[in-house]
Amino acid sequence: MDKINEFLRSLCASMAAARMFPLEHPQVRSVTDAAYATLTEILKDRDQLVIGIVEDELVFDNQISFDLSTMMQLFIATAKKKGIEKIYFQPETGRDELVRFISFLLSKEEAPGNVQDHFVALGIQNIKVSRLTTPMEQQKKEKVGPQESYEELLKQVLQAHARILGEQKIQTNAYVELKMVVFNIMERLMGRYQEFLPGPDPDQVPREAVHSLNTALLSVHFASKIALGHENVLDIGISSLLFDIGRAARRQNSRFAEVPADDERALSVLGAKILAQQAHNLGHLPATVAFERLLPCEPGEGAGLAVPQKPHTASTIVAICSGYDAINLGKDPGESYPPDLAYELMTRKSPGRYHPHLLAKFFGIMGIWPAGSLVRLSDGSVAVVREQHEEDLFSPRVEVVFPEEDKKVVDLKLKDHGLTIIDTLNPSGEGKKYRHLI
Repeated sequence: MDKINEFLRSLCASMAAARMFPLEHPQVRSVTDAAYATLTEILKDRDQLVIGIVEDELVFDNQISFDLSTMMQLFIATAKKKGIEKIYFQPETGRDELVRFISFLLSKEEAPGNVQDHFVALGIQNIKVSRLTTPMEQQKKEKVGPQESYEELLKQVLQAHARILGEQKIQTNAYVELKMVVFNIMERLMGRYQEFLPGPDPDQVPREAVHSLNTALLSVHFASKIALGHENVLDIGISSLLFDIGRAARRQNSRFAEVPADDERALSVLGAKILAQQAHNLGHLPATVAFERLLPCEPGEGAGLAVPQKPHTASTIVAICSGYDAINLGKDPGESYPPDLAYELMTRKSPGRYHPHLLAKFFGIMGIWPAGSLVRLSDGSVAVVREQHEEDLFSPRVEVVFPEEDKKVVDLKLKDHGLTIIDTLNPSGEGKKYRHLI
């Protein structure tokens, strides 16, 4: 069973990589080679390997693989979309056939009526499938909403932290899985940060995991908006997911209990050391970001250290985004500070802490009140922020949602209506009763 689990992980990693890179890319070849090697080993002692899909789980050898349901979400979803119920891998399966099968699963074309004839045309002779009677029924499943997507990604962040802190060797496919989290942020949750505040109950989900995912949501959005390039955005996203791993290490491992919980610098150094040990698989950027994010934006003395050079751009981006989220989450787990306070604290009360040009650009993109924020206007109505004006951060375009009979779009930059924002409504407090109107 362990070998089959290993094959399924590698197969999922191959599909994840193939969504981001061409099939001939080294990253795809590496994980596909690993999947094929494991499959070959499994089939030495079998007539065939049968993988079944039951509801949202994978079944093999009459066992349900519950542990892999999250990891294999992409595989299950794509196979079901093609109407596939069972997959039969035969001992003669070649590597090229496995690659073509992955390509078939990821193709956007609707599966033909006779899949096996189609497989023959594709050169797939030794992988067979059986199909559900009505494959289109699988597409009727209710779409996963943003909150469910956020919670699913949060689980994956926790799994990644646990794997690294478990001191297990990080295989190439783990790096692909982290990239997949970022890829899903880009695909599903881009620009929706405000919807997830103040976050899950900290008694149920570690705060550093929430903070890491929130920082990634912000960093990916910010880096994309300033056109840093797809690969750079992915790498910054991964660094955002891992920058606070020192805090997770202190919480999970008694060996690090001597590191003070309130010493941000010591926790950053601890995290950087842990990530540096995985640099051969994760690259050097996560460790660099973990170490540099608390350094001043210019060379000199700061944070108790002599800083000989400017921090990496990724570090300055993560510093801004993590600082912004930390203020919004609030020191008290039951409290969430309003977004306009974040602007005040970051721009006026932290000189030298953040890169001034990037900080101005960040608020130019996010605004004082990010898109999705619930605000109260000067006439007492409640509105949701829809769009920013980079040249006038205090006057976004909003949509009045309450009173419901007065619904309308108002551009606060146009002063003729005399409306201004006077308050921010906490989405888990007073604003909760208006969220269904957004």
